Order: sequence, then C-alpha cells, then structure tokens
Amino acid sequence: MSKNFNITSQERENIRILHLAGDLTDSDTDLAAFIKPSDRALILNFSEVKYINSAGIAQLICLLKETQEKKLTVLIHGVSPHYQKIFEMVGLTKYLFLYPDEKSALAAAGILE
Repeated sequence: MSKNFNITSQERENIRILHLAGDLTDSDTDLAAFIKPSDRALILNFSEVKYINSAGIAQLICLLKETQEKKLTVLIHGVSPHYQKIFEMVGLTKYLFLYPDEKSALAAAGILE
C-alpha cells in the first residue's frame, strides 16, 4: 500500500465500512482483502481520497469483481463530483451505488441511526 494512502476498516451489523484516505494510486492496494465472509455489504468512504489514477480505478474494478462473486452490495459516499463523473464514464456506477453522505449510505445498507 502506498505511503500516501490509508485504509481503516470497521464493521457494523455485518456491513464492512472502509474509510479511505490519501491518493488511491497503488496497484498493490488490495481493497478486497478487507472483506470478511460474514459481510453482507460494503461501504466505501471516499471523503478523504484526494486523487485516483488508473491503477486506483483498476483496484476498484478488482474490488467490484470480488464483491460481485460474493454477492455483496457496494455503496460509496464522499466521492467528489469530478470522480463521480469518472466513475460514470468508466461504467463503475453500474456495479456500485453512490450516496452523498455516510448517513444515507448506512440507511441504504439497512443501518438506521
């Protein structure tokens, strides 16, 4: 994992939540390694992601392939308008759901606060 990128994982009611921070640019970053067999959905918090390059997009694609195989729903929040547009252009939004904030992503995953 890049020294400019950090992942913090937490679990709530069998929902895996990954808080991503920094630059998602390393092809060695394995986001799928954080998924546990008991997880029923995955929420990615992009609010502290500053930059994503093609290697970072490739990692997201690998993650989506893994979640499709495990039948996990992927919910993402905190994505800047720029990266929302890129996610749409490369077709990622066919396989994940974008939300404006953590509260709405948690509610969509079935966690009410």
